[in-house]
Amino acid sequence: MTEPLTTRTRIIGKMLVDWCMERDSQNELIHFEKSLCDGMQNIRFTSDNMNAVFARNKYEDGYVLCYELCNTSENTLLTVKIYTEHVGRRQEKLLEKLLSAAGADERNGKEIVLKRWNISEETENISQITEVLNQLFDYELSYFETELKMWLDDHDRKIKTFPLFYQEEISNSDLPEKMLIEGAMRDILTNKYERSRKARARCIAHYGTACQVCGIDFGAMYGEEFAGKINVHHRKPLYEIKEDYVVDPVKDFVPVCPNCHMVLHSKKDGVYTVEEVRAMLDRG
Repeated sequence: MTEPLTTRTRIIGKMLVDWCMERDSQNELIHFEKSLCDGMQNIRFTSDNMNAVFARNKYEDGYVLCYELCNTSENTLLTVKIYTEHVGRRQEKLLEKLLSAAGADERNGKEIVLKRWNISEETENISQITEVLNQLFDYELSYFETELKMWLDDHDRKIKTFPLFYQEEISNSDLPEKMLIEGAMRDILTNKYERSRKARARCIAHYGTACQVCGIDFGAMYGEEFAGKINVHHRKPLYEIKEDYVVDPVKDFVPVCPNCHMVLHSKKDGVYTVEEVRAMLDRG
């Protein structure tokens, strides 16, 4: 990467390095060495599971398999990358099995991208970067690490991607009445909603696909083709969320069925809480 560093990329790069150092100190499974990074633009770290894939993963000039935070003026990406120059002939079959298991087909010379997460739209505000990375680590990376560990035990299984659950389209109940008239303001909220899709998926990854009010699970009740068809309710209405707010997928969102979602939004002077609607069911 030859792009010159701007003030913004320098600041972001410093934050990414600090985040990696903190994760290394807090999690014994994560390993970070600043000397194996390309300045502030290609920041690399590994894990115990990654180091277990190839007999020798670390070299003086880098890794065979690693996480790589790519920091440019246009994007902030986290990739799982393989540097094939260090893959010996005896390891080529293992490499092919890994690529097949992950469904990887993105090659650039001696580099192969196994996985990619683009967090650029979530980090428009620099102050959000650490929180977004923490969410990415707690959900997508943890999920990938679990899948990689299972693949290490069985090289014939597939490495599944983080589940992208069914997401309902934005509805009028998510918006204050005046937004239906003022199109520009509606667009702002729609954009904010789009940026929160990853948090919505993380919410369901945490809670599961059953309604957190009444308990219905569409997959269990109607069959596998309906699995994951659940709404995600904003505990705090969208129009109250500030533009620079990073949504917490566990505290701010909760999966609910359409019926309970409708009831939650039926309060005359606001929105019912999940606990209030549960109490209604208990009374019934």
